[in-house]
Amino acid sequence: MNFATIQEVKSQLRLDTDDTSEDELLQLYLDASIELIETYLNRNVYTDEVPEGDKLGLIFTKKMKIAQLLIVGDWYKNRENSQEKSLVNIPLGVKELLLPNRKVNI
Repeated sequence: MNFATIQEVKSQLRLDTDDTSEDELLQLYLDASIELIETYLNRNVYTDEVPEGDKLGLIFTKKMKIAQLLIVGDWYKNRENSQEKSLVNIPLGVKELLLPNRKVNI
């Protein structure tokens, strides 16, 4: 499963797919959303295969992609609050989508 694309985000947000004026911002949100997902999971995610040395790594799933789209959509619609996003403020449903793959450090 591949990470979400700008076109998928535009579809999720019902934006004009031909308008490229915010593509740079959307890509920034996409990249940061993967960082947030990895931070929440305490694991690295990969699109193709997990490298041999990464015992906690996992393959990006459909649920993770939905979580990524929800995160980016929230950041896009709430730009004023997006500069200091924390794991406490991630959108409704994201934690539920990611929780089964979360590695909790004890």
